[in-house]
Amino acid sequence: MALIAFCMPLAKDLSDTDGVNLLANATTAIGLLDLARQAKAVVITGAAGELGRLLKIAARSRGVSVINVVHRQNQVQPLRGEGADHVLVASADGFKVQLGALAGELGATMAFDAVAGDFTRDLLATLPDGSEVVVVGRLSGREVTFEGLDYLIGRQMKLSGFDVNRWLGSQSKFAVISTARKAAALLRQGHGTRVQHRLNLSDLAIQFGDLQQDQTTGKTIVFPNG
Repeated sequence: MALIAFCMPLAKDLSDTDGVNLLANATTAIGLLDLARQAKAVVITGAAGELGRLLKIAARSRGVSVINVVHRQNQVQPLRGEGADHVLVASADGFKVQLGALAGELGATMAFDAVAGDFTRDLLATLPDGSEVVVVGRLSGREVTFEGLDYLIGRQMKLSGFDVNRWLGSQSKFAVISTARKAAALLRQGHGTRVQHRLNLSDLAIQFGDLQQDQTTGKTIVFPNG
């Protein structure tokens, strides 16, 4: 059984697969952009993933510039093909200098970090004074640990996290309905949910390690056995 606060209506033109993504990514994107209401530009790490894709679409519709950060060079062109103006490769030489210059130029004072680990520290060190880094995932598989008082106090940086269930649970039922409509519209703009694998629970246990290697070309949909 699910609490009513965490239930959302599924529009007739959306598939069950879209319904799975409605809360996981589309609603998260809506909630994160709600935090960035005052931002002229935002940084998105893990930008080649599904959440990054929907965040780009939502930001574009609000006139917010996006600095997309990806891990590999081969992820750049697909984003360019989707209309991304600013794409940086985190593993490239000079990345931090490039990010700092572009963030200053565009006024990017908020970052949505899906990578975590040492990368969160790099964002705090690079963005303009007074910026906020919102941790939304841990693609690196590492915790956020660093000596950061010089960033948080001396430069008035902010570090926070985002949990879509908590955010949605804090909304009124009317706001939840409105969010569901916005999330559905966002999925339509993104032409539905990209699916990379469809597996049952038994196959998931066998292939879990391989699935961890590439999480940027689509979602993995898991069905009950039988």
